[in-house]
Amino acid sequence: MNLSSKGRFNSWTNRHVNPALGRCLFSFALIADTHIDRENLPSSSPFPVNALANSRTRYCIEHIKSLRHEMKGLAPEFVLHLGDLTHPIPSMPAYSTAVADFKNMFTELSVPLYLLPGNHDVGDKPIDWAPAGVVCEKYLSKWTDNFGPQYQVFQLQGVNFILINAQLINSGLEMENFQREWFEQTLNDHTGERMMLFSHYPPYLSSPDEHENYDNIAEPGRSWLLELMVKHGVEAMFAGHVHHFWYNRHQSTDCYLLPSTSFTRQDYSEMFSIAPSEQMEDGRNDISKVGYFLVLVYENGHVCHFQNTKGQILSQNEQLDKESEPTKVVSLHPRETVESAVGFDMRHPWTEMRQIAPSGALDEFRRKVVRNDYPLFALWQMGIGLMRIPIEDLESTRTVARMQALQKSNHEFVVISQGMPSARTCSNLITNQNLIKRWDLTLSLSSIEGDLATIDRVKQKVKFPIFLSKLRMKVDRVRDNEPYFHRISHGFSVADEDEIETLFSEFRFRKLFDGLVFRVSQDDNVSQTLVAIATACRQLGVLASATMFMADHNPARHRCDDEYHANRIAEGIFTAATFDNLDLFIDTFMDIDRGHSVRNGVIDRMCNPRAAMYIVRNLCGILSSVSESTDTLLGGRFDDRSGQVLSVVHDDRLFLLCLPDIHHPEFSTVKLDQNFSVTGAREAVDLILGTIRPVLLETSGDGVEISFEKAQVGPLFIQVSLASNSID
Repeated sequence: MNLSSKGRFNSWTNRHVNPALGRCLFSFALIADTHIDRENLPSSSPFPVNALANSRTRYCIEHIKSLRHEMKGLAPEFVLHLGDLTHPIPSMPAYSTAVADFKNMFTELSVPLYLLPGNHDVGDKPIDWAPAGVVCEKYLSKWTDNFGPQYQVFQLQGVNFILINAQLINSGLEMENFQREWFEQTLNDHTGERMMLFSHYPPYLSSPDEHENYDNIAEPGRSWLLELMVKHGVEAMFAGHVHHFWYNRHQSTDCYLLPSTSFTRQDYSEMFSIAPSEQMEDGRNDISKVGYFLVLVYENGHVCHFQNTKGQILSQNEQLDKESEPTKVVSLHPRETVESAVGFDMRHPWTEMRQIAPSGALDEFRRKVVRNDYPLFALWQMGIGLMRIPIEDLESTRTVARMQALQKSNHEFVVISQGMPSARTCSNLITNQNLIKRWDLTLSLSSIEGDLATIDRVKQKVKFPIFLSKLRMKVDRVRDNEPYFHRISHGFSVADEDEIETLFSEFRFRKLFDGLVFRVSQDDNVSQTLVAIATACRQLGVLASATMFMADHNPARHRCDDEYHANRIAEGIFTAATFDNLDLFIDTFMDIDRGHSVRNGVIDRMCNPRAAMYIVRNLCGILSSVSESTDTLLGGRFDDRSGQVLSVVHDDRLFLLCLPDIHHPEFSTVKLDQNFSVTGAREAVDLILGTIRPVLLETSGDGVEISFEKAQVGPLFIQVSLASNSID
């Protein structure tokens, strides 16, 4: 196990990222829909959260400024705003004062600011149902007077940044022709160069052939824009307006729709399976979805990191004192990882299209059809690209197309099935084999003989490995003293070691199956079970995959304790990272809040983070450069609290995972029975907050005591630099 640098956790300037990306050239901040309004005055949108737009923008500006302290030489070179700078439209009396407020706020930036107009800035796109007035010459002139050009291009380190006025498209105004000619010429002038495109309106939300609605660009302008993007190989397109996240891959172009810094659009709460909480103000104040993008531009691509500002506010003349705050672990986007050994079972539909019921505002006569991309957004924030999906997902052309798109972002797909699939499904496996990392095949061992010939025929035609998982029958659970419930159970257990050895003593099984799928149930000790699985499979010479089940063995019992799940997931990731022949799947990604075996996942049904999501994000960020097995597994203990301490030594590093009892999560010391000499860094990471702090170390005849200036609460990761051969 190796961290990215001796004595340091992952930081912006010192990260172990996928070398295929090349060197990170620079970064920029991308914000959308600030909706600055005159504070404490009546608004055209009389929602309580709108009154927070200005103070949230101030916080966002200060947060961007603080990146100079965190990112050093990689701090943003510029800020780009995707439109809807102000909330009052140009015809309203409050417009001029909102413009003045916007300018006053953004003078605080110490880097260049680039702006493009939104519909609140120059009028809606040309629609006859526009509630706020359509784009016109008068509004365009006000933009030019206040903010400058309607469209522009600038360059930085070989990348061309092209900003357009989307409201002009299809408008019939003279300015539309000027922009059209300029845009086409600009693309021609930079053919073969890297180009990124920025617009307020997106061409589409989820499908290029979707109906026009208030939130997309209509035909014929949509096709004109998309065809030019394809023809000239535009690397990425960024749009605002919708106040929510979507990602599309339009041929070779990454298309991002950005959240707002101010508020979420409540009509899109229809994407989720539960009603928004009271604090969310009918879906307009979902603070886990508010923030901005930090875009890192590499030699061979780009990566978007969401900076969730969590709805925080700053009053006038108030500033963030980031230099006094602790450094935080930096997560990795799946594109920045080489390969993930941690994945999630995608139990809920993950490419499903949802119809947004018109609620009497911006679209009244037709339902908008969109895909909920927030599960994907959560995976990106955790740095997780590994997904296990039902084999039936391959039957959907839409899902296969989505897999193809996400593969470009370093997502990998394991398909799982129970029983030998039909000939049609096997054909889908073979046809789509380039999308598949592995096939986990669950079979009853009592009838497996009848399936071997079919498996062999598939095996000869595919490149991916096949793992065998055991369908656990009633007799298996009785033997293991498990109570019998009316539910399916699958995966080998450590107790099946003799049965496994018997199977793999035959050449035909070794020929067909490259690995085994095991289960880690709620009753199992996570670390001990994973160590036993990895050790047994290493001796057999096969690979292992472990599924950590978050459901209770009793389907009527709820498992909704976030702290309990967070500890188990931390233990699983930490232990699995110490083995190079084992990957780990966490079986519940999104809450199962109805049906059988109700339990929490790492995100709730609004797709917002639970504590376990932060655990995964931070721990995977820390352990991102694990590349080989560890040398030693040691034990540890808390001084005055129950819980467990896992410790690993590799080369000159000691890593500790501290998991206090969930009922008594606060602790001040950790003790190890071994003695060792320390040569360098002694740091600890709060695995939920991600903050890094120094630790104190004291050696005595009884071992080593690690203590903290302030009491710690919850899971903690500790790193200590050791002198060579210092463990007694």
